[in-house]
Amino acid sequence: MAAQETAVPATPNDLPSTQDTAGLFRSFVYKLAHVCDNTSGGTTMTAFTILRTVSGGVRYFFASNQRLPGELDATQEYVVRLLRLVNDSPPRSKITGLAEDEVLKAVLLFNQKRLTGYFRRLGFQARDCSDNASALESNNEELVTSSIRNFIESSQLETALPAEGSEFVNRIVELLRCVSILSKSPAGALIQEQARQGRMLGHKSQECWSEFQHTLSRIMAYIESVNFLRQAQKIWPVLFNRYEVVALPSSKPIPRPSRRKSETASAIVGRMTRKQEKMDLFRDYVASLQNFDLDERLRKEWRKDSFRPIVHAEIVLLDWLERNGGVMSQRFFNDWKYIGGSKPTCKLCHYYFELHDARVGHRSSHGNLYPSWRFPDVFEVQGEEGAKARQVMMRRVLDRIREDAFALVEQKVPASYKHHDSNTFSTMFTFQDRLTAEGKSIDGTRMDEIERLMKQTIIGNK
Repeated sequence: MAAQETAVPATPNDLPSTQDTAGLFRSFVYKLAHVCDNTSGGTTMTAFTILRTVSGGVRYFFASNQRLPGELDATQEYVVRLLRLVNDSPPRSKITGLAEDEVLKAVLLFNQKRLTGYFRRLGFQARDCSDNASALESNNEELVTSSIRNFIESSQLETALPAEGSEFVNRIVELLRCVSILSKSPAGALIQEQARQGRMLGHKSQECWSEFQHTLSRIMAYIESVNFLRQAQKIWPVLFNRYEVVALPSSKPIPRPSRRKSETASAIVGRMTRKQEKMDLFRDYVASLQNFDLDERLRKEWRKDSFRPIVHAEIVLLDWLERNGGVMSQRFFNDWKYIGGSKPTCKLCHYYFELHDARVGHRSSHGNLYPSWRFPDVFEVQGEEGAKARQVMMRRVLDRIREDAFALVEQKVPASYKHHDSNTFSTMFTFQDRLTAEGKSIDGTRMDEIERLMKQTIIGNK
């Protein structure tokens, strides 16, 4: 299953106050990661941590989900240059503004591929919203449609972006200016309100508004990230004038693990618990999902060529720290034990951090569960102790996954269900009554979620 990107730029209410220095530091770390995540799809998802050095400086360590060695070298060189630019560049002038901001230009150029995708997406979404303006109140329709048309024209969304670096940057700077004008206008406020309403109502025909607003926010997030880099430089100059940057290798995707055990949903349930009552309840539930070919979907997902689990960037960093000096507070800059990623943490990374004894800080989770996730490798030098520690973490995370799966099922079963009385169950309620042709329950639970949880259980039991 393709996982949707869900990282959303922080709103003003999400950002720490200027009095919260630890919060500002955490924001700086993940904003730095944000401007390094330069392609869509998750391969360049990046995480940073900052350690102090004995000489009084700092050392940045970063990892990415799936960057090749040459790509890591290029990213490392970019970060070194970016930090130097922040240190040496004057504050952005109110007169020349974005066009003369060398830090912003460096960020935009490095993120050219991702920004090109946003630009193309923005054109489709703007036209889609203009075509669906009838969803607005009649007295607002003309204002919004005319503003969107002006935005399309002024930002040249109908004209392809140039490939040349400086010309590309100039076009994106102009796009940022146009997005800022639209966002601050009365029409921009109406677009934001329509986006909120569309999400709450869940109408597919109105998704264009939330998608349009989402892309606008993502584009503006680059200015926000640069502002955080500049703010951090004022508070902690040492982060920008006495530093080293070290790239850690990405994990190697492993081949699909071989399976000797049955991949059917019923068999998986049998390995998830020894409690007969829970097993029966879950088996009844997954049996109802066979109407939507759950077993076949599990088989297809498991056998996909693209299913090659990796260690996510945040866990690469945490694992490296643990194996190279430990995760004591005094190793970290200002004793702040923190690993910040370019996107909110996925569900499994969040569990890993929560259940790990080191208690290292991390970004809050967006709740998505990605099947192509795996635990860190154990190297020969770690010996039996390393293997045991890995088994402990596997057991902890898998126990949490099982809890999730059973909780999801129990939420869907009526409280009056008598677990051992099949006749009462069949006359009172059937799972099929709660399912639609799209594989979605009436109260909103996707079959995909149970499928992902079960698939992750397969991986953990390999």
